[in-house]
Amino acid sequence: MDDKNKRGQSGYNQYARDSGGRRPEKPKSFPITTYIPVIFGLVLLLVFLLPMIKPSGGTPKASPTPSVSPSPTEELTPPPNPLEELLNDQFLLLVNASNKLPDDYKPEQLVVIAQQEGNAVKTKPDDWRMSSTAYLALNEMVKAAAEAGYDKLQIRDAYRTRNKQAELYEQNPNTAAPPGTSDFETGLAVQIGLTEGALDKDSDEFKWLLDNAHKYGYILRFPQGKKQATGRDFSAAIWRYVGQRNATEMYSRSYCFEEYIRAIKDAIDLGDTALPPAPTPSATPETSATPETSATPETSATPETSATPDTSVTPPTSATPDTSASPPPQQQA
Repeated sequence: MDDKNKRGQSGYNQYARDSGGRRPEKPKSFPITTYIPVIFGLVLLLVFLLPMIKPSGGTPKASPTPSVSPSPTEELTPPPNPLEELLNDQFLLLVNASNKLPDDYKPEQLVVIAQQEGNAVKTKPDDWRMSSTAYLALNEMVKAAAEAGYDKLQIRDAYRTRNKQAELYEQNPNTAAPPGTSDFETGLAVQIGLTEGALDKDSDEFKWLLDNAHKYGYILRFPQGKKQATGRDFSAAIWRYVGQRNATEMYSRSYCFEEYIRAIKDAIDLGDTALPPAPTPSATPETSATPETSATPETSATPETSATPDTSVTPPTSATPDTSASPPPQQQA
């Protein structure tokens, strides 16, 4: 037996003598399931402790802050003002001495009034043309007037070319507008007369138009008392198509065309998106309560003045021409 085995055997014999001759027991072993809770606990501990561990530099690493992209430019731009869009309405084209039509202006599709199917508009002469949209509204208005008992309306003038307007202005510079400044060049204006004469402010037809034309998109272009705004004298004959909405707004506010455009621009400057409500018409107070004047003392007791020379021989003035019955001149705007 070699020395190594001898030493091993000698050690074992010594251990046997010390332990009373019993064979030493093997160390106990634990099943793997015994370690699972321990491992699970260590994992949880690491999970909670790792966020608290500082990096080697000593400064905690900040989490990246999400970048905020700037809002799109469109969201910062205010929405378009409806009043500004209204000013671009093709039928709300203001034409006057301060607002000249472009040299290349072309009106909406023109139609010959007398040639339209279902036409009820009387024309003189029969070749007058106008915008197709304005004609359709005019035809409806004339039909409604006839149903109300006013069937004598007649168109005396309508669309004019730039050359025609220049020709009229050369002939009548006091009544015709300079070329480029007349509503008739838009194809949206008409001059209305009667089959038996001129349309004047005292005619029943004019009064009907004044109360009803806005329902069909028409306005009186040069109303009474508006010369300071329009620059033109009153004319009962010239009517202009602006569309039902605009005509109704002007009618409810008693605006002429120029005043309406000015009101829209003022509202835009103030940042408003709509015109203020139209004023409610106030009831006109009755005048029946006015004290009667019949109680005024009679003057029959005044001393007679028969001694005064009789002036009855004064020459009569009936020879002076009476102009009250003459029809008002029609403006050739």
